[in-house]
Amino acid sequence: MTPFRFALREIRHRPIHAALFALSVALGSGVLLGLAGFSAAVERGVRQQARELWAADVTVEGTPGLLDEIETWARGRWPGLRAARSVDAVSMVRAGERVGQATLSGITPDYPLYGQIRTGSGRPTADRLKDGVIVAPKILAQWNVAVGDRLLINGFPLPIVDTLDGRTDAPASFFEFAPTVLLALERLQATGLLAPGSRSLNRLYLNAPAGGSVETLYRETRRRAAAEGAEVRTWTTDNPGVFRFIQNSLLYLGFLALLTLTLGGIGVASALQSALGAAMRSTGMLLALGAPRGFLLRLWACWGGLLLALGLVGGLVLGRAVSLLLAALYGDMIPVNVFLGFPGAALFQAALVAGVSTALFAVLPLSRLFDVSPNAVLAWDPPALAPRPRRVVLFAVAAAPVFALLVWFQTGRLGLSVAYVAALAALGALATAFVQGFLFLLRRAPVPASLTARLAQRGLARRGAFQTASAVALGLAFAAVLALGLIQKNLMDQLVKSFPENMPNVFFINLQKQQRDAFRALVGVPIRLFPLVRGRVVAVNGRPVAEIAGRRGGDGDRITREFGLTFGEDLLPTDTVVRGKALWDDEVAGPQVSGFIEHHERFGFNVGDKIEFSVLGRRVAATLVSLRAIDQTVRQPFFYFYFRPGAIDAAPHTHMGGVHLPPERIPPLQQKLARDMPNVTAIDVTEVTRLTGRVLGRLARVVNAVGVFAFGAGLLLLVSSLLAALPERRREAVLYRTLGATGPRVAAVFFVEFLWRGAAASVTALAAGSLAAGAVVHGVMDLPFQTPWAAVFVGLTAATLFLGLFSLAVSLPALRTPPMEVLRYE
Repeated sequence: MTPFRFALREIRHRPIHAALFALSVALGSGVLLGLAGFSAAVERGVRQQARELWAADVTVEGTPGLLDEIETWARGRWPGLRAARSVDAVSMVRAGERVGQATLSGITPDYPLYGQIRTGSGRPTADRLKDGVIVAPKILAQWNVAVGDRLLINGFPLPIVDTLDGRTDAPASFFEFAPTVLLALERLQATGLLAPGSRSLNRLYLNAPAGGSVETLYRETRRRAAAEGAEVRTWTTDNPGVFRFIQNSLLYLGFLALLTLTLGGIGVASALQSALGAAMRSTGMLLALGAPRGFLLRLWACWGGLLLALGLVGGLVLGRAVSLLLAALYGDMIPVNVFLGFPGAALFQAALVAGVSTALFAVLPLSRLFDVSPNAVLAWDPPALAPRPRRVVLFAVAAAPVFALLVWFQTGRLGLSVAYVAALAALGALATAFVQGFLFLLRRAPVPASLTARLAQRGLARRGAFQTASAVALGLAFAAVLALGLIQKNLMDQLVKSFPENMPNVFFINLQKQQRDAFRALVGVPIRLFPLVRGRVVAVNGRPVAEIAGRRGGDGDRITREFGLTFGEDLLPTDTVVRGKALWDDEVAGPQVSGFIEHHERFGFNVGDKIEFSVLGRRVAATLVSLRAIDQTVRQPFFYFYFRPGAIDAAPHTHMGGVHLPPERIPPLQQKLARDMPNVTAIDVTEVTRLTGRVLGRLARVVNAVGVFAFGAGLLLLVSSLLAALPERRREAVLYRTLGATGPRVAAVFFVEFLWRGAAASVTALAAGSLAAGAVVHGVMDLPFQTPWAAVFVGLTAATLFLGLFSLAVSLPALRTPPMEVLRYE
């Protein structure tokens, strides 16, 4: 008989073990396949709609004067070139008695150069803007206005002529903080809201002439704008910010999927080892009849290969369901129309990673075939094979680099892949120590007075009943769920629900210098006003900033973006000087500036550097005399670049500040500002936090949905472990009943033992989950980490009870075994 036929025979005779193996493969690979298919669909959608998302071949972001200069140069350089402009500004808008924030988007008639802006009437946008403004439907619904009514923008009445039905350049309305009011650029300029120093986003859009090269247009425009540090992007190389957000969220979901794959792999190893244990007598018989061990390896390799193929097919089906689930959960957070087709390359890559990973986890249990003795055929119930800790350690050391390569192949991020595998190994070692230590203490605890507890304590020493690897993996599955919950809880509490009395809940921007006294009187509480100047870093020690760190410091802040600059003598309340003699240095001649310590770490800024800024088209060079750490968790204005007075004071600027007000005072104050100081924008932070809460809530649902699969993989692993222990547990149940124990007493013994083992997994989950969540919240997000002990205790207690009941349900066949089936062989 060939190994293949023997493998089919084993599958037929032991279907439960085969099913657990295939289900572990399907569950471990399904999430990875589903995420790969969904990610590929999103990326394909962005590539297909990239030009519409950017609205042009090349986009330049800078000051109005710089954009005027670049547009004039580009039109002269490329005859036939098309250009358009847009300016976005957040402002208070009045509609009757209602006052609210709106994003004013001023555009020229040719905008967008690619894509379209759809109006409710279906008429061209440029034609409608000649008569008034186009508003988002949200304004009509929430502000109780209608087409034909007038909006008051900085004192200018403008009629509502149409509604905004959709726009290809900004489709992700889910992230919209303030509803859009679309108007002609010249009308926005006429309102006076774009005075020098006012906060606005100015963009120039360029399309190459017919037959022209987009790459040449991008390269030469970037070179032209580099001197002023302007941002130049193109749809061929850059992604919109919303899509980068989605990409990053999918990347971290990918690592969660890889954790599920890891747990599924451990489940595969457990199911295979359980099947090998159940087939011990038949394996010993084959050896006794002269079969070489190579034949056994081929037999079980065929067994695993058949079930791997079946599991991958199931993974494809599950992956499709996961893709549909992700599409539904992300919904309008996705910036493009996503068509969930069949991305063959992405699915093949994910299936290859899942297949190789499964084979990798199967190596260790297959090595146990070399430990089987032909004498196993002589025993009715052969004893379990002795554990080989040294072999396990050597295998883990050898497999870790291979697994890291698989993670790298799947994610394309070498650094993150190595960090993931290292973190997984560290958490695994920690979990192993906790499980072994906890069970050791239970075994060495004083003998309980209760017979049930004594027998359960004895059961903790049962070899193979609940292997350490299974307990560790189950603890890690619980840890993943716990960590996700703790991260979500901390973010919601600190970013959404928390408003300490000493932190501002409303900010004011675009305040003019001459309005400060009247503004303070209107607010009625002390408020510090910070001068705000818009500027860009253009050079460091004479080196163009575009050359520094490839325009980005890893995944952090862009040094080429526009910054809010301020000036003053005293240290800001959010800051601590960490480099330099003090905030300012009297021994340094000329303008001085204090920088942000993370710019030293990301871009190499050092005390003593000469930094050149472009401030509204004027060059300002200053010496970096100190570096500050900034506490960004405090809701106070903070500034990455802080000038000593005398350097930028003369530049046109506005003022901003924040204050804590009772929530009921904010709407009346906004009404007064809209009437008396319409140029001042009051940003109600509670609205921002509501949007943040919506985003976090939606992401939490996405992450929790993936986390459920990790929990499911842990349960499959538990079932495999319990089935491996079933023969010994069956014998114990029969012996207890023969000695006079009732069925309920035996069930109680098993249940108490399962509770203790579940407690070991829960303690492991508490340690590993808290450590992982703390690393993310405190280490990555720089927020204080808090553990809601009451909720965690209730959750872990419920998990322990669930494990006990679930384990008892799986082990019920041991309680129903007729005594003679066991005693005749004793």
